[in-house]
Amino acid sequence: MKILILAAGYSTRLYPLTLDIPKPLLEIGDRKMLDHLLDRLRPLPHSEIVLVSNHRFVDQFQVWSRTAGLPITVLDDGSRSEQDRLGAVGDMAFAVRERSIGEPMLVVAGDNLFDFPLEPFVAEFEKKSAPLVGLYEYPRWQHLSKYGIVTLDEAGRFSEFVEKPKEPRSNLVSMCLYVFPADTLPFLARYLSGSDPKDAPGHYIRWLMGQCGVHGHRFRGVWLDIGDLDSLEEARKIFGKKESIHGKNV
Repeated sequence: MKILILAAGYSTRLYPLTLDIPKPLLEIGDRKMLDHLLDRLRPLPHSEIVLVSNHRFVDQFQVWSRTAGLPITVLDDGSRSEQDRLGAVGDMAFAVRERSIGEPMLVVAGDNLFDFPLEPFVAEFEKKSAPLVGLYEYPRWQHLSKYGIVTLDEAGRFSEFVEKPKEPRSNLVSMCLYVFPADTLPFLARYLSGSDPKDAPGHYIRWLMGQCGVHGHRFRGVWLDIGDLDSLEEARKIFGKKESIHGKNV
């Protein structure tokens, strides 16, 4: 299994913090955001970890990767600004093409922090051999309109996926956490050849529902999608505190 970390965004909502530093390399406690994520990825069986960066920050990611504690392949997607970025789906397709990926691929956003293990997620994927999406049971119903909301059928398959609904029918939020079987990876290029949105990966997942069955895996615990100053501060309070008490992220 390949592991792909998406880290090519420009994080304009966090300016000026992210003018010169990519969001995944911001400090959470006394460690980089990506170091926390690697705690969850390191135990998983994998043949390679790949990180996709934009051109502006690729050098910083390469420097970080040398001290990450395990081999990481850093790719430069060539974009130089918010205007010419490839988007999340474009970066997934770029990585598949550049690394000639022909095995299952786990994809995770570089700005997601969580305290739950991923081994059960991968184990469920191995049983189903179908696209699997991480779902978080979000407790704050008043904030659900900011996310992609999923409804599952009795077999755990996606029956409905709505981006930013005004009246959500469930509190299952689609995380940027996926495992795709090898035989579904060509769908990325097919999707990009159309006119659908290229950045928000939720649009791709909704499209994928029409091509094959998509399943969901529920997570409980702490999950933060760090997109603004408030969520960054919350992450520093939660994960920084865990470090100071336990000496490591748990």
